[in-house]
Amino acid sequence: MARLAIEGHLALEATIQLSADRVTLSVKDVNADNQFVVLEEKTSLIESGPSFKRSIPPAGNGIIGDADQALVRLLVHSFAARRSMVEDSTDPLLANYSENHVAKLVRLSWLAPDIVDAILSGLQPGGLTGRRLLRVGNLPIDWSGQRSALGFA
Repeated sequence: MARLAIEGHLALEATIQLSADRVTLSVKDVNADNQFVVLEEKTSLIESGPSFKRSIPPAGNGIIGDADQALVRLLVHSFAARRSMVEDSTDPLLANYSENHVAKLVRLSWLAPDIVDAILSGLQPGGLTGRRLLRVGNLPIDWSGQRSALGFA
């Protein structure tokens, strides 16, 4: 609980409650009875490297989550790998990768557009990490199969 007082004007008391699937912020005017403001948002836990963070999905107002930089980097490298393959060139981003790793990256460059958008917006499922994405065996070619395999469906 936190209290904020502005001398002679306003005194507020705020309480934040975290539960498994939501965050609730209650704000009360200490000088007035029964004057509450309660904001409640559904949340989810997202794996972020070795730890977890709480994410609030957007409400259609343009606010997006924090993108997982490891996943974003993986997508950048996957498109570089596809471009290198198509143009028969060498991309400096891929210089230190084995052929096997580059082949895995090329496969990721054909992810469904909405999956790519979700990753870039930080809205991927909580369990989707760069390591998991690279290690998915037999990733379906069809987009609906990809959504199911990666937890988007």
